Amino acid sequence: MSIEISPAPDLYLVEFVLGPQPNERISIIIPATCGLAAMARVWTLFPEYRAVAKRTSVHPVKYVEIDWRDLRIIVKKERRPFTSPSVLKVPNKRNRKKSPDEEEAE
Repeated sequence: MSIEISPAPDLYLVEFVLGPQPNERISIIIPATCGLAAMARVWTLFPEYRAVAKRTSVHPVKYVEIDWRDLRIIVKKERRPFTSPSVLKVPNKRNRKKSPDEEEAE
């Protein structure tokens, strides 16, 4: 009889930046297996923030402390933030110069 033990999900801090001021941020701490999964889950839970956020960043969380009496939260992030895969840039065909091979083909 074998017992499969899956690793416990890590905690991630997903931060939505809504404006230029430091107080215009919303941070959500969520358990997930990776940063991309954390971002996807938060986007499904809070689609209104995804639409208006100027930037979304994900950080692995090293330590979280919640003070329920004073309603304060202390979060210690890991050093390197998670970066989502960037979208590949597609060259603009209108402004692109033609190569000599393309000019000969015409």
